[in-house]
Amino acid sequence: MNSDTELVISEAKHRTYVNLVLFLQAGIGMTFIVVPFVISIYRNRAVLKRMNNRANYVQSIQGKLHAQKSWVVGESESFENQLLSVFPYLTAHDLKICALLHQNYSSKEIAEQLNITPDSVNTARYRLRKKLNLPKETDLIVYLNKIA
Repeated sequence: MNSDTELVISEAKHRTYVNLVLFLQAGIGMTFIVVPFVISIYRNRAVLKRMNNRANYVQSIQGKLHAQKSWVVGESESFENQLLSVFPYLTAHDLKICALLHQNYSSKEIAEQLNITPDSVNTARYRLRKKLNLPKETDLIVYLNKIA
């Protein structure tokens, strides 16, 4: 072979080798970019899946609570109407407390529902007994349940 041909072949092999090394270096460099990116996508998918599961759980609980609340509201409205027919002078606050007592809520639960202190609930119960003219020995909840 001719020395010029050998020189061209040698330069082509050298360029091929240099291109291969550059390609490998670029590939290795890309792995430092792509691998963390893929890992973050995988982690984000796992996080999104957990968040979707939690959101679905919360929606199912809210649906159940909404159904229960609508049933309770319907029941308490009829109770409040019966109570108002017997005691027309009761206030809206009195009716709320009566409805919650009728549903067997404790004073602490009523306080949480109405955003007041338990002592305020006890005071309201005392005043309610006075408005209903109940003697001390009569249980307020039993009396309210007799009305409904």
